[in-house]
Amino acid sequence: MRIRIIGLPLLLCSSLSQAQSATGTANITQQPALNFSRCFSHVPLKVTSDSGDTESPITVTAQTLEATQDGKIIYQGDVHVDQGARTFSADYMELEQLSKDVLARGNIHFSDGTISVDSEQQLTGNLTTKDSKLEEANYQFHGEPGRGKAKRVTLSDNTQRIDLSSASYTTCGPQDEAWQLKASSVKVEQDEVFGEAWNAVLWVGKVPVFYFPYIRFPIKDERQSGLLYPDIKFGGKNGTDITQPYYWNIAPNYDATVGARYMERRGTMAQLEFRYLPIEGQSGTLYGEYLSSDSKLDDTEWEDNARWLFNWRHHARFDDAGHWRADVDYTKVAGWDYKYFDDFSPPVGQLVDDQLMQSFKGGYYDKNWQLTTEVRDYQILRRDLPNKPFQLAPSLVFNSYQGFDALTVSMDSELTQFKNDGKDVYEATRFHAEPKLTYAVIDNPGTQVTADVGAYYTHYKQDVPATLSPYYGAAQGFTPDNLDSSVNRLLPHLGLSGSLVFDRETQWFEQDFTQTIEPQLKYLYVPYKDQDNIGLYDTTNMRQDYYSLFSDRRYAGLDRISDANHITAG
Repeated sequence: MRIRIIGLPLLLCSSLSQAQSATGTANITQQPALNFSRCFSHVPLKVTSDSGDTESPITVTAQTLEATQDGKIIYQGDVHVDQGARTFSADYMELEQLSKDVLARGNIHFSDGTISVDSEQQLTGNLTTKDSKLEEANYQFHGEPGRGKAKRVTLSDNTQRIDLSSASYTTCGPQDEAWQLKASSVKVEQDEVFGEAWNAVLWVGKVPVFYFPYIRFPIKDERQSGLLYPDIKFGGKNGTDITQPYYWNIAPNYDATVGARYMERRGTMAQLEFRYLPIEGQSGTLYGEYLSSDSKLDDTEWEDNARWLFNWRHHARFDDAGHWRADVDYTKVAGWDYKYFDDFSPPVGQLVDDQLMQSFKGGYYDKNWQLTTEVRDYQILRRDLPNKPFQLAPSLVFNSYQGFDALTVSMDSELTQFKNDGKDVYEATRFHAEPKLTYAVIDNPGTQVTADVGAYYTHYKQDVPATLSPYYGAAQGFTPDNLDSSVNRLLPHLGLSGSLVFDRETQWFEQDFTQTIEPQLKYLYVPYKDQDNIGLYDTTNMRQDYYSLFSDRRYAGLDRISDANHITAG
């Protein structure tokens, strides 16, 4: 039976609302989990109801309809109610025409585009007050991963409010509740960014970790100034470690997070992160930490020294197509503070082998070619390091790639000036070019054979002092006499490689799998050339693993190019 009811002001009892405003289409679909952490589940898209939804007709379908003499309308069997973006379904529903009271039971589902509520028990409500209650309900916000359970869910359209009794709240998926907040009472309002909870306990897995008599928690992405969740750690080298951040929404394109980090064994550290979007295509972050004195350094030569960190990250795009770009990544700590990253584990900075990178990079990026320049330095966080990495002051890189059917022409080149602040250290200006032709002899699905021919050309202009420091001299086998001031190196290279792909459908423990075997074969030829007259500026041994077997290089960097005349299979 299908019935159209004209003019009812509301679908059933209320206009359910998540505490969020957004725009969307009139179709509710599922979107994949937000891939920011393990705690984002599949959530329905947020849908904004049309302004006239509450006045639009309601369509009701059910298997049976009964109208009693006392003014009650009873719908039974697969009851469905639709009004605009709002939908409702249940096994049984009855409406008191005089009092406007509504009762529904069994397989209850309600959605209005901002929230979905399900209950196996019952719903009671009133069309006049536009309030309703669901017993033993599950709820899921739309457009946000927030969801949970409640012994009772009370929905009010007049105040656009959701009240939950004996409730839980989490952003984790149904099968992965890594954390949840359980509270005796929770309130969520339409126009608010934060929800409120009373007598709340934070659970991590199945373990209760913290009790809050009262807590406000974010329920949507809109920015609003206020306290954020604290970060709490116990044990470890710093003892009890608690960080309490405060978010400051300065303007639509500026914000800041101010934090106080209390470390039981060290003291209290101030933290500040400032994010900015000054103009379109420009964005950046300034981050700093400051600890006026470290209790663990008492009775040492550094007991009165402040410990600090500064980081600046900036990205700039200078045209709509994104061809012209620039990037800054600069991090610095106090010059004596070699253990800063070990002690505090800051969330910023690129630290590799105790070297803190400081880079300024910019250039033009096209589909088939790029021209970039970079100035790079390092802060060394080891007191006993005998050498300091060479600075790129600057480096100019040009790469190009052009395909002609089966033939590919490429060129990789760079011009770099290497500087070093150390005493008695050689320096250099290096030009390097790698022209290369690659031809796809066979390029079929599952079968590939490729031949390539190219050359390595490098020119060095080296500035060699009269004496060399022990590390840059004897330790590396160099003397001022065997490092030439001008070096030209030209090495051809030839390569032939092939690969096959075999796959088949199989089963493992009654699970379907695709088994794949990909054998590879490669021949490489590079002639030998004595390169002991060239200093080591950016070259180290490459890590030896399966993937390096098929690399043309044994060294990372350009100061050494190894000879080769071998076949590799794998």
